Amino acid sequence: MSGYVVYVGSEPGVYTGRYDVGKATSFVYAEAVDNQSYYFSVAAYSADLLPGPRSQEVSTIGTPSVAPMSLTYSAPVRTAAAPAAKRSDSFDPAQICADTATHECYTVRTLLQTPRPITGLAAASDDRVFFIDSGQQIRVIVEGRLAALAALTISDTAVRLSGIALDSAFATTHFVYVGEVEVARDGSRELSVVRYRELQGVLGERAVIIPALAFPSGAEGIFTTDSAGRIYVAMPSAGDARSTRDAYSGFILRFNPDGTVPSQNTNASPILARGFDQPSAFVWNGEGQLLVTGLDRTSSWLSRLDIGAPGVQWPRVLGAVSLTTGTAAARLASGGTAGETASLGNTLFLIDRSNRLNRVLPTPDGPADVDVIALPDSKRAIAAAIGARSKTYVVASPAIEGNLSILELTPLPLP
Repeated sequence: MSGYVVYVGSEPGVYTGRYDVGKATSFVYAEAVDNQSYYFSVAAYSADLLPGPRSQEVSTIGTPSVAPMSLTYSAPVRTAAAPAAKRSDSFDPAQICADTATHECYTVRTLLQTPRPITGLAAASDDRVFFIDSGQQIRVIVEGRLAALAALTISDTAVRLSGIALDSAFATTHFVYVGEVEVARDGSRELSVVRYRELQGVLGERAVIIPALAFPSGAEGIFTTDSAGRIYVAMPSAGDARSTRDAYSGFILRFNPDGTVPSQNTNASPILARGFDQPSAFVWNGEGQLLVTGLDRTSSWLSRLDIGAPGVQWPRVLGAVSLTTGTAAARLASGGTAGETASLGNTLFLIDRSNRLNRVLPTPDGPADVDVIALPDSKRAIAAAIGARSKTYVVASPAIEGNLSILELTPLPLP
């Protein structure tokens, strides 16, 4: 036995917190809210960090006005092999393989389960995972567990967080870019890209880099950065009729790190490319291109933009990613080269319109290989990001309504 894991939740059998307490035999839950019921379970893990079965659940009511909630257990929890049957609410690791001839396989760990919506995901080179919780907070997963305090909380109810991206040199700058959508009194919406500096798990030094872009209702903030720190924003279409307010509808914009227009742009305009009424996701691939997905009536398309090319571009279409019709937007993630991050080059993880996770290997002439990765327990993918050492992080939902999960996929060596 190498240590204990304590699971915490506010509903019986539903655990939204996971705390590695090592070999300590007591645990203090400092986040308890007065008069709120909490449920606890404990599991021991062995040297390979695989937890055994969870203990019988205990519950209590929070009384933080007196003292932080504590849980003491003197009897060791027996370790045992993980059960063969995996439940959708289990934190036990699983193994999955891509549905291709290569059968590339992954170890899958559930880092977090929550009934609250997750609307953005980003992974750092130090294995931390940043995500947007309910449009009002940014939370961080550190060493596989949720940090006790939120990194950022927005108190203005007229503002919703929409989209998150880490600076490509995050290991040095600690810059985190967050989309803030503000709803005006007339119902119009504006997206601002705001830069924060992360320090010891807290986001501060707020600076509005790109202010007040007219933004259609229901859209999510889609932006990324390149190795020079320039910021790229994909603006969804606001409809057929374009007004002065939505002049950038359906375009991809490029800005300097301070929000000014780069000298490489044409006519001092932030417009880099046009031709997507519904850009749905894009990433910088570390090799001078942006890889972009867009939607038309029947399919999701993968395209490429050369960010050093002069003039306004029309993206070069590399090919159809999925011919499945549906309403879900496609999202993709690419490996980076900053810090200790293992560069994956043009390897992408894309979520198609059927909420399947796809591993895509593009070539200059189009996708060369597409692997479909079936997530455990028939989960559907919602968002993806690539972190250090080739790890991939996925926000997933069960096939039926239930808690969202953040999964960590680690590739296994090929035989």
